[in-house]
Amino acid sequence: LERIDLSVNKLKSMISISTLMKFANLKSLNISMNRLEMLKSESFSCLTNLESLILHDNNIKTIEPNAFKNLVKKNSTITNLDFGSNPIESLTKNIFDRLNNLNLLTITNSRLKSLNLSHFQGLSNLAILTVKENSHLHAIEDMSFVNLTDLVELDLSYNNLTEIAANAFNCLFRLNDLKLNSNSIERLHRDQFASLKSLISLNLSQNRLKRIEPGSFNGLASLKSLFIYENKLSSLDNDDDDGSNLFEGLTELTLLNLSSNQITKCGANHFRDLANLNELNLSSNLLDERSINAELFGNLSALSTLILSNNQMKTINGSTFSALINLKTLEMLNNKLTHIDDNAFESLLNIELICLGSNHLTELNAHLFNYFNRNNPSLLLNLSLCNNNLVELNENAFSSLVNLEILNLDSNRLIQLGQNCFGGLGKLLELKISNNLIDHLDSAIFKPLSNLHSLDLSNNSLDELDLSLLNDLDHLTTMTMKNNRIKSILIGNESIYHRHLLRSLNLSFNDLETIECSLSCFRNLHTIHLN
Repeated sequence: LERIDLSVNKLKSMISISTLMKFANLKSLNISMNRLEMLKSESFSCLTNLESLILHDNNIKTIEPNAFKNLVKKNSTITNLDFGSNPIESLTKNIFDRLNNLNLLTITNSRLKSLNLSHFQGLSNLAILTVKENSHLHAIEDMSFVNLTDLVELDLSYNNLTEIAANAFNCLFRLNDLKLNSNSIERLHRDQFASLKSLISLNLSQNRLKRIEPGSFNGLASLKSLFIYENKLSSLDNDDDDGSNLFEGLTELTLLNLSSNQITKCGANHFRDLANLNELNLSSNLLDERSINAELFGNLSALSTLILSNNQMKTINGSTFSALINLKTLEMLNNKLTHIDDNAFESLLNIELICLGSNHLTELNAHLFNYFNRNNPSLLLNLSLCNNNLVELNENAFSSLVNLEILNLDSNRLIQLGQNCFGGLGKLLELKISNNLIDHLDSAIFKPLSNLHSLDLSNNSLDELDLSLLNDLDHLTTMTMKNNRIKSILIGNESIYHRHLLRSLNLSFNDLETIECSLSCFRNLHTIHLN
């Protein structure tokens, strides 16, 4: 017998040694979700072939010295030890020193108050250590992990850590992933992570960091992902304003998330070493155009995703994004934008998504996208201008966006659509013009949209639906017109709609009085809402 699963029972004490001796070849023992209160000395001494021991969700308060003695014999290994969700208050010195081949150790939901060097003696081959969700754990002492020279992943998230000793992570030369998120950390020491030469991902999100000392990230030459979102940072600059570079030396960094802080000031010097940065998230801060400028992004030519949503920007200047020649995604949702310079997007030759929703724009500059042409065609696929104050669309407003597939104009103040305002959008698949004030549609307004699949005109002021609007929309499958004032539906020659692809038509919550056609002429129509 190699595996025994005794989980979800009511065991109050460990199985006797005399009983376990009958299973000398056992490789996996699961006693989770029972009522064990103690692990006595040499509880598992006869299980020399054990590879996995699962003890989580018991009521273990005490682990006696030598509880794991002789658990491993020469040339065999126990790879997994999990005693999470037990009310353990302390670990005796050298408690794991017999588990020299252990690969994975999990300690969660305990009552441990601190970690120190003695807790991890003998675990020289440990690769993954998870010590998370321990609400009583406040401190990590110096050199706590000094013996874990093979450690690759260290998860210290969801504890109640307030500060980490300056040398807590010394000697973790192979560590790739360090999670410190969801604690109560208020400060970082200079050279805090300096020995972590192999670290690839560092998560400091959801803490109480108000300031980060220059030099805190020294030595992280291999770091690719850095998460500092949901802290209390108000500025990336120090009080002396000495031009220090907070992210100095992070030349391999590809992802930086600083969202959901209170940042009002962000000196351009901090990003000067981030030439390989691919994604930058500065959303949900208090930044305006004084900080968000060309100088800030000057060295970020590799950036492909920039998220600036939920800030205080009122304008986008012509030079702001001039260095971002490889940018593909720009999100500026929920700022205070009232003006965008003609050439604001001129350098964004590879842009695929622009989100400008929930701002205060009243008009689109006629030349905003004119920098695209036959020799330099637009790659933009998705443009969102929803929740603004647009009153009208100019003729050929989007004519240079020849590859656009999704256009969202929902929740503006559009009263009418300018002649040929959708010119050039032959590849558009989805158009949303819902929640506006449109009371009339010209019969040829959608003629350029030969590839349109979905059209949403709900919540407008239309009083009539002339289905000749569909004459040029051969690929339309979904049309939503709910919550208008439509009293009648008009159609010309019914025969031209026999092959139309329309499958769903929503006319609910209107004022329909007459239908001067049989909607059965749409032979592919699958669903119609007239409630």
